[in-house]
Order: sequence, then structure tokens, then C-alpha cells
Amino acid sequence: MSEMIDDFKNTWLKVIKTPADFFMQMPTSGVYADPVKFAVVCYLIAGIFMAIIPLAAYFLFAGIGITEITLIIGFSSILFIPVIGVIGLFIGALILHIFFKILGGKGTYDGTFRILAYASATAVFSWIPFVGILAGLYMIYVVVIGGTKVHKISTLKSVVAVVMPVVIGIVIIVGLIFVISFFSISSDEIYSSGEMYGDSSVTSAYDFRIVINTDSKLENLTFYTPLPLFNNESKLGEQAIIQTMESSEGWNLSMIETEHGTMLKFTAIELVPELNQLVELNPSDDSPTGEVHSFTRGTIEVSASIAPDNIIDTRNATDNEPVLFPKYNMILSDIDDEPYPSSRTPPKTQRYESFIYADYTTSPDANVEICVTLEGRNEWWKGGWTSNSYRDSICTKVTGEKHGWIPVAGEIVEWEGRYG
Repeated sequence: MSEMIDDFKNTWLKVIKTPADFFMQMPTSGVYADPVKFAVVCYLIAGIFMAIIPLAAYFLFAGIGITEITLIIGFSSILFIPVIGVIGLFIGALILHIFFKILGGKGTYDGTFRILAYASATAVFSWIPFVGILAGLYMIYVVVIGGTKVHKISTLKSVVAVVMPVVIGIVIIVGLIFVISFFSISSDEIYSSGEMYGDSSVTSAYDFRIVINTDSKLENLTFYTPLPLFNNESKLGEQAIIQTMESSEGWNLSMIETEHGTMLKFTAIELVPELNQLVELNPSDDSPTGEVHSFTRGTIEVSASIAPDNIIDTRNATDNEPVLFPKYNMILSDIDDEPYPSSRTPPKTQRYESFIYADYTTSPDANVEICVTLEGRNEWWKGGWTSNSYRDSICTKVTGEKHGWIPVAGEIVEWEGRYG
């Protein structure tokens, strides 16, 4: 046993310290036993140290960042590294031998295999961070020296023969990374085109709505409300004006420039609440109970819906879709609801500040509620109807008459629903 260890140590030292002399004296043909044994020992040493590192970290650092899977992978390296290393020797020697021959090499495949096998001496250092990189470079140097001695070619030709496969391998790896990245980007584009939604049944729509409710008469009223804008345009605002002016009398709507940007202005002489009655229902069978609740309510409603030609980007609506403006001091909000399912991405919620202008006369105890909402939604069939959406909303309640700007709070929610 000690004799085998001494033989390995002496051979290893000769390869590392005087590779030129070693390859000059090395047999270039014969059985593969000796070079394979040497390479296996070198790879085994590397595998053992790679297994020891996570084990040492597990005990020294109380297992911080080290899992059972990490330990299993570490110990499996004791077996896999020598096996993969030897397989790589035969394949690598074949590739390297072709390049040696192209450049006029005189040696045999046996000789090329022995060069790579004994150059595996540098694998002993491969497990050491950063040093492993230097060991890899030194291995290239050793193989170049071996090429000059075994194949009887110049140092320059040997360098080209050794470096070319490395360069080609790097190009192939970079190419694969590029291809994978390209298809990843393409998959996002497929998402945008609707293919990831299952089939062509995907439909998309924007819904914009302004609702003002009052329990008292409002007179000489003027409102400026936020608008859904994208690239300084508001197609939803234009559509809301057209639809509302066609269906309602006495209201004037327009888009105007204010100190807070483009907003929707609508005016009316008065808004008079009507008497409404609500019949209470029996919770068990929805039959009327006879109880009737009376209340007065006046409502102004402005709305618009548009079906776009493309799938709505409900994940990044803030950057790529119409959202309500103005927006000030946006902050990312924590999810207040129950824990979201781990299998799905939780919605992204941002809160912000905005303004509404209100000017009207009414009684001191009048209650007025103003809500502005915008939703973008995709719906499709994929084993059943499902959807994803983003929504942007502003709501506020005020009492008595108003004659100026009202600060309000808003919220935009993205990533809501299912994706992919």
C-alpha cells in the first residue's frame, strides 16, 4: 500500500514540477491501467475534499445554509467525480487528438489520452476556491507541453490544438445560454400574445367608472376627477365623455389641464336625490319579510369600456398600461389579507396620494361619496374560465359643501389572478 502511495506521489510531483521531462520519458502506447488509475486517484482526492467542505460547514456553523440535500450531493461527488472524470478523459482525448492531427501531430490516440490523464494531477487543487481556476490554467499548460513532446509539434501549434477546443466549448456554452435566454424572452412574448392562456379564447377589456352618490341635493356642482392616462393620452376618458353625453342630459363633460395634470371635468346645475326603498329578504329563502327601508340617493355615473387589440399587461400595469393620474408619493404596501397560497404569486399593492376637485353648495349635513375606479382584465379558457387583472381605485367621503381641492388616497393592485 505504501509503495502504491509513493508511486502516485512521485508521478504527481514529476507532472506538476517538470512536465516536459515527464512527458519525454512517458510511454506513448500500451494498456490504459496506469494512467487511468492515476487520474482516478486525483479525481477521488478532489471529490473527497468537495464532500468534506459542506460537512465541515455543517458542524462549524451549526448547519447555517447547509441542508441534507447539500450533504448528499457533497458525498455523492466522491463517486461521481472520478466516474465523470474518466469518461471525460476518453471523450476529451478524442477531441484533442483530432486537433493535434489537424496541426500535424505525429502521436497516437494512446499518447493523447495519457497526456490528459496525467495532466489530471491539477484536479487535486480544483476544489479550492479561486485556486481551482489557476489549477485549470496550469492543466492547459501541462497539456500543451505534453503535446509538444508526444506529437512532435511546435509549442505554438500545441497551444492552438489545446486552446481551440476550449474556445469552441466556451462558444457552445455561451450559445446555449443565449438560446435559452432567447426562448425565455420568447415565452414572455408568447404570454403577451395570449398563447400561454390556452387558446384564442382570451379576451381583454378596460373598465373605467366614476360614481358620485349623495343623500342631499347638490347645486351648481363641478368636479375634477383623476383620469386613466397612458403616454399622456386618455382613450378611456374620451370614450367616457362620448358615452355619458349621449345617455345623460344636463351634464357637461370635458378633459382639462389643471395644476395636477389632465383631469376629467363634469358640471351640472343640480343633483337631486330620489326616494328609494329596499325590501328586506329572508336569509333562508330570499323571500320578502315585509320590512321596507327607505332612503334618498342621487347618483352621477360616468363609465367607459374598451376592448384593446392586445393582451393587457396586468403584471406591470404601472409602467405599461393606463392608470389613474395624478399620483403622488407611491409606496409599496404589505399584504394585509390572509397568507397567500405558496403556489401563486401574491398581488403587488401600491398606495398613493391624489386629488379631486369639488365645488357645490348643499346642506351642512350632506354626505357625498366619490369613487373613481379602473380595471384591466384578461379572461381565457384553460380547463375552465379564469382571469388575471389589475385595478386602480380612489374613493373618498365628504360632508357638507365643498369649494376646492380634496386630498384623497388611492391604491393600485397588480399581479392579481392567475398567470401561465
